Amino acid sequence: MNYPSVKHPSNYKSPLVLLCILFLYACGRETPVPKPVGYFRIDLPTPKYQHKSPDCPFEFDISEYSRLELIVDTAHPLNELGDFIDKNGHLPKMPSTDQIKEEGLATCETIRLLTEKVEELTLYLLEQRKEIELLREEINKN
Repeated sequence: MNYPSVKHPSNYKSPLVLLCILFLYACGRETPVPKPVGYFRIDLPTPKYQHKSPDCPFEFDISEYSRLELIVDTAHPLNELGDFIDKNGHLPKMPSTDQIKEEGLATCETIRLLTEKVEELTLYLLEQRKEIELLREEINKN
């Protein structure tokens, strides 16, 4: 099956927006693609993947990839997280915009980091739920 050449839209500055547009375009959905300036290519370091869907070239089952580590001990308290974001303009462990411009965006590493951030968000939600339940108990006692 021939997939269309995916051109890099120069007007989009955010790498995540670019990845979303690239994904939608490759899956056959119409997306606005302004002024092409080059070609985009996704390289995997080893051929240890299985292509799962003939309709979308970016859906892979990557069999050999380092497992995510438990982040229970490394999650930042919310007040520290807010301070870090205010100071640096990005989440901890995530690359900055300047770093992405200089080094590019490693797809597998980005997926690993995003999965880690989802796990951190889940921990924060569970923590918030416990606090809400404790506050409800206090209100019901009074």
